[in-house]
Amino acid sequence: MGVALALLMGGWVEQLWGWRAVFAVAGAPGIVLALLMRFTVKEPPRGRFDGPRAASSPGSSSAGHGPAHTAERWPAALGQLLRIPAYRHVVMGAGLHSFAFTGSLIWYPAFLTRVHGFESGAIGTLLAFGSSLPTALGIVLGGLATDRLQRRDPRWITRVAAITMVAYAPFALGFLYFSDWTLAVANLVPAALMMGASVPGMHVATQALAPPHLRALASAVTLLVLSVVGSGLGPFAVGVMNDLLAERLGDEAVRYTLSIVGLTSVWSGVHYWLAERTLARDLVERAAADAGPGANGDAA
Repeated sequence: MGVALALLMGGWVEQLWGWRAVFAVAGAPGIVLALLMRFTVKEPPRGRFDGPRAASSPGSSSAGHGPAHTAERWPAALGQLLRIPAYRHVVMGAGLHSFAFTGSLIWYPAFLTRVHGFESGAIGTLLAFGSSLPTALGIVLGGLATDRLQRRDPRWITRVAAITMVAYAPFALGFLYFSDWTLAVANLVPAALMMGASVPGMHVATQALAPPHLRALASAVTLLVLSVVGSGLGPFAVGVMNDLLAERLGDEAVRYTLSIVGLTSVWSGVHYWLAERTLARDLVERAAADAGPGANGDAA
């Protein structure tokens, strides 16, 4: 929803008052929100939401609100996470997911300007309603589908993400290659839905696979990869390829570079599928470890 509002407002603010005004309009609400969070949101006690065993384990408080585990050095904690096969593939899938999505979205305005001749206000409106809002809807629908299907088989946690990431590719190519912009937008909407629907499984798997005392680190690692690979390398890769192809293809270069970046969604889907292959076993082992010695049968 934030991206949709930013695109819609940013496009028109830039067209009417210039690019400097965009940064002022986009940045001011963040200052207000930061102050609101600082003075109204309280941090819950560590371990408050852990299970019964965590509450009674050594090192926890008598009320069950203390830490369930003694502190670990982060290299050892990270090594513990990366020894979980499904988690490794979820992180790889998440990075490639972000590479395909962020690398494309940041360069869509250049594509719409160079190939279709749009101005910034129209671009912001089109991407807000044709990409960001469908992505938000896809996140909700993907979450509902993942919740419902994983009750029957936990492998659906990453299976939904695998299917939707592969399904994203043909619609993304349709958006890039239809010369009629109305047909292009007709492909952009389902592409955004597919991209959004793959998000919940990524985060559910991250939290489900990590031991309770490493959930924050697991999320941090996933988000770090999302940021570095997606926001960092994605737009950079498109720019480099544009420079390499521009002399031969001119303004059309951006179409082909976005195609290459968009197709990495299939690679992301492969990693989610590989995560599915060991997900059920990894979840059982995690549950057995949480339950303690002698509880393997109950966990299974």
